[in-house]
Amino acid sequence: MTSSTTTDATDSEFDQRKLQCLEMLNATTEFTTTRSGEFAHKDCDEDGEWFRHPLTNRTWSNYTTCVNLDKLEASCITLHLVLHYFLITNYAWMLCEGFYLHTVLVSAFVSEKKLVNWLVVLGWTTPGIVIMAYGFLRGYAGTPEDTIECWMNESVYDNVFKAPVCISMLLNLLFLCNIIRVVLLKLKAPAGPQGTGPSRTILQAFRATLLLVPLLGLQYILTPFRPDPGHSYERTYEIISAFTASFQGLFVAVLFCFFNGEVIAQVKRKWRTVFLRTRTNSYTATQVS
Repeated sequence: MTSSTTTDATDSEFDQRKLQCLEMLNATTEFTTTRSGEFAHKDCDEDGEWFRHPLTNRTWSNYTTCVNLDKLEASCITLHLVLHYFLITNYAWMLCEGFYLHTVLVSAFVSEKKLVNWLVVLGWTTPGIVIMAYGFLRGYAGTPEDTIECWMNESVYDNVFKAPVCISMLLNLLFLCNIIRVVLLKLKAPAGPQGTGPSRTILQAFRATLLLVPLLGLQYILTPFRPDPGHSYERTYEIISAFTASFQGLFVAVLFCFFNGEVIAQVKRKWRTVFLRTRTNSYTATQVS
């Protein structure tokens, strides 16, 4: 009987390893929300291997018992709302850019100053209205499943901010099509000795299209909807989505700044001015000495 009790105790120790929660990290950083003296745990599976997290496939220690999640809930939800506000603001400003280019190109009688002022207001306030509606509906009208885990899980109320994003992409696509139509009409010319003709016109329109795609954020059309968890294309979707989101700013900077003819000419002019001034000062100092 004693042997059986000892065996059960030993098996229990192997099934679950206790890890003490730390109050200090490297004796410098204090975790005010950490429950010092509590125990985390690390589970052992029936095959004798440590439990692996299903998402990372790595051995996983459960430290959630060390943290007071109730104290972090308000700040975590606030961070969630702020993050999505800036994400929607990104799409809103891409829509503002598309509307601005379309209006300036199509309409000859428009006050650009007033247009920019209106777009500034819409670009910053519209996402705020969307996020407030999303937060109110999910916080007060949602089910208990919608208000757990800092709102990180999927919810039907995500459509509150997904719908405006899809609408902005659709409008930008329509703006781009009309902009290309106007550009083709303005570039349309009969073939001549200089080689300007339909082929060159199409090439210029194609170049303008490539320039406007990253500016208007139309590359996001490649990843409109996230696949279901566990889908075979989920990994591919994550890679494409991360690539398009991370390199959009670089593409816009390269196309519209670093490779822009006016910007390059201005940099060369400034460089020549500074270089000439340096040489003049050096020559004057030599003459005086």
